[in-house]
Amino acid sequence: MRRRAARLAKIREAKPALEAEAEAEARQATRERAERRATDRGVDDDTAPGAGAGAARKTPPKPKAQSNFTDLDSKIMLTGDGAFHQCYNAQAVVDEKHQGIVAADVYTNAADAGKLMPMTE
Repeated sequence: MRRRAARLAKIREAKPALEAEAEAEARQATRERAERRATDRGVDDDTAPGAGAGAARKTPPKPKAQSNFTDLDSKIMLTGDGAFHQCYNAQAVVDEKHQGIVAADVYTNAADAGKLMPMTE
């Protein structure tokens, strides 16, 4: 019974965080749409930053939204073995001559192609 109660408590604790994340994503999407519309019209005003606040508050989390209770910063990613795991993605740049690490970065995006050029620079 304790394990079930603890699990339910964790779920209840995570629900507001998922709702807040969904609200933030909806606000960002609405803001970006408003900024695109303003740019397309050639208008330079400040209406976009507050756009869609009411709609964002009403946006529920996606049905399959997930949260990791032990590491809130990690993300679910498809790995090389074809399975989904809670993980990070990391890159390191090594000096070819001396075999020393000259740069390293850890991030939560499964696609690492966009990190190649910044890391080598």
